[in-house]
Amino acid sequence: MDGTLLSECLDDTTSGGELQEVGTAYVAVASELAADASLDPNSREATQLGFLIGALRRSATGAQGVGAELQRRIEQELSLVDTSSRAFQRGVEAGRRAG
Repeated sequence: MDGTLLSECLDDTTSGGELQEVGTAYVAVASELAADASLDPNSREATQLGFLIGALRRSATGAQGVGAELQRRIEQELSLVDTSSRAFQRGVEAGRRAG
């Protein structure tokens, strides 16, 4: 909301508490979006979920430890989502570019 990229939020967390807050928020949002996207693969929620995933993949490039674990955890939310849908893929690409 303040112009910080989603992919930078993990870099900007300096304490374990901040990282936990960011991680908890990301997982909650991913879970909600995944529930809606599983019902309509071409929905706005599918695009938003794709954006979140793309941004996380952008931030996790070369990452290890907590950032990689957070990405793995969030990607588990995709089990019922059609990740090949156009809306989801459009979101992933946008997230990698600008997330």
